[in-house]
Amino acid sequence: MAKHPLAEVFGFPIDNQTPEANRCRDNSLCPFGNKVPNCTKDKANDPLGVCSILDAGEVVITCPVRFREKWIIAEDAARFFFPKGAKWTTLTEVRLKDKFGKSAGNIDVVLCSYNERGKVTDFGALEVQAVYISGNVRNPFEHFMENPAKRSSMDWSTRPNYPNPDYLSSSRKRLAPQLIFKGGVYDPAKENISQLSVPIVCAAWAVHRHPRRNMPPREGRRRNLVACIAGTSECHEAAQKASHSRDNRPLHRALSLAEKVGTYHGGILAPGATFIKHGENGKGLKSRWYAETLAKRITAIGQVRERFTFICGDGIEVMRTYARRKRAVFFIDPPYTAGGSNGKRAGTRLYTHHELDHEWLFASAEKLAGDVLLTYDDAPDVRDLAERHGFSVEAVAMKNTHHAKMNELLIARSLSWLC
Repeated sequence: MAKHPLAEVFGFPIDNQTPEANRCRDNSLCPFGNKVPNCTKDKANDPLGVCSILDAGEVVITCPVRFREKWIIAEDAARFFFPKGAKWTTLTEVRLKDKFGKSAGNIDVVLCSYNERGKVTDFGALEVQAVYISGNVRNPFEHFMENPAKRSSMDWSTRPNYPNPDYLSSSRKRLAPQLIFKGGVYDPAKENISQLSVPIVCAAWAVHRHPRRNMPPREGRRRNLVACIAGTSECHEAAQKASHSRDNRPLHRALSLAEKVGTYHGGILAPGATFIKHGENGKGLKSRWYAETLAKRITAIGQVRERFTFICGDGIEVMRTYARRKRAVFFIDPPYTAGGSNGKRAGTRLYTHHELDHEWLFASAEKLAGDVLLTYDDAPDVRDLAERHGFSVEAVAMKNTHHAKMNELLIARSLSWLC
């Protein structure tokens, strides 16, 4: 593994000593389509020609211009925005204005699809955001440029302020605010744009699998496209079409799921569930579809996404895996199917996968070393299970999807904190 942070300088891996690589270094040229032939990063008269850096052996793009090679990101974005076979073109650095005519910044790339007559039929916006750097990358860059032929294997590991990618600052300070602010300008409900939502697609950062590959593999590039739903619509037909999309790409499936949860009655996704008709107080889809709130929640989750792990498997087996960890905390919210023959058993109606051995669940929860909290519907069978396994029970008021008042049970070893 290299002992220095530099992956690419002026468009080439630093151990590339071909005439073309040396020509770009000698003349501070950018081979990736900068506005001018020369690199202008940091300073026009003394550019910081670092395109990407190394992080644990992988290459991380730190210059936004680096994404422009062969305009692969535009091709991928067009495939995301438009149907197969659509004709499209691009505009760069497009000025964006809000409804008051004031500048809301520039869009890096706007993609437009058009018909046989040249009339624009759809569009999408592409924002490019490279990863920020913590530490000092100019010092190793200048050291390398003093003698590129001999210093491609330099050891910079013991130097102070060793540069590293700062993913958190890139997303929190730059990417997320851009998505929310610029995306909020495009609200179909306000601007009469005839589509359900206008995604702002960002090539947030790219991680290469090999330092000598100019771009990540196709699947890797696809994962680097991040979309944010920025608009709303009262059009049920458009919403239904989007939510029933058969596009199996992970991004589209995720957006389809978000649309279903936000537009189905009660957020229920089980077979037989339907779209909201009148909604709360006659608001229709707007009674559940809060575009700005959804964007903020997605952004907030994104900032701590490294802390999440989703396991598609047996939840009780996962509980047993961590059963001896006193610092593990368990929140268990199973399908409500333990009501007995006289209970409502709402879980059988709300969930496709609702079969569960509740006795087994309580027995497993009883053996957990860490804190545990369960929620259940208020049914005699549930209270009996809790008592037999040494848990305390407290009823709390709640409302169902029809706004009817009812009770649920909080179940734990101790509920003294509830008072």
